[in-house]
Amino acid sequence: MKVAYINYYFDKDITPETYFTRYPSIHGWCKAISNAGFSATVYQRFNKNQIFKKDNVLYNLIQDSNDNNLSLLTNPVIFHNKILNDNFFSQRRQPAS
Repeated sequence: MKVAYINYYFDKDITPETYFTRYPSIHGWCKAISNAGFSATVYQRFNKNQIFKKDNVLYNLIQDSNDNNLSLLTNPVIFHNKILNDNFFSQRRQPAS
C-alpha cells in the first residue's frame, strides 16, 4: 500500500534544512507508516523544488508561487499535477489475470 501525505500550507522562509524542525509531525507520521511496511511519500508546497529521502520516506517539496495560505478558490495546479502524475498517470495498470 502507498500512502501520500499532502500538505498545502508552508512557511515561505524555511529551508529544506529546517523543514524537519518546522514540521516534525509530518516526518513522525510518515516514518511510522514506512516502519509498518508501507510506502510513504510527502507532497509539500514549498518555496523551491527539492526531492529527497529520509528514513525511507520520499519528500517532494514543490515550488509554488501562490500564497502560502491558500484561499478556498486558489488551485495550485503545479502541485496537483505532480501528485496526479506520480500516483495515477505514471503507473501502467496491469490487466487482471
